[in-house]
Amino acid sequence: MNLNQLESIYARNKENQMDPEVLIQGYGRMQLSQLEAKVVRMFSELAKTAESGNWESVEHNLNKGLIQTMLKAISDTYTELEEIRKRGGTNSRGINKR
Repeated sequence: MNLNQLESIYARNKENQMDPEVLIQGYGRMQLSQLEAKVVRMFSELAKTAESGNWESVEHNLNKGLIQTMLKAISDTYTELEEIRKRGGTNSRGINKR
């Protein structure tokens, strides 16, 4: 794992390897599935904000809000899961190929 990486798998989920607990820098921890659902909600709210014409808020949320951090956490988690899967062994069971 990259030492500069701020987001990563915090704890593996033995029941579902594809839904680990993820550490989000400056935010906390949550299951990957919860994080993905939260990002979907954030984009839905962002679309409503854009429809209302509040472009300053849209710009702030896209560039300075948590969306970037959460997207990076999701991407880094899938990269880390893929690395675990490629190493093979019992730890890779249940991790789907991307």
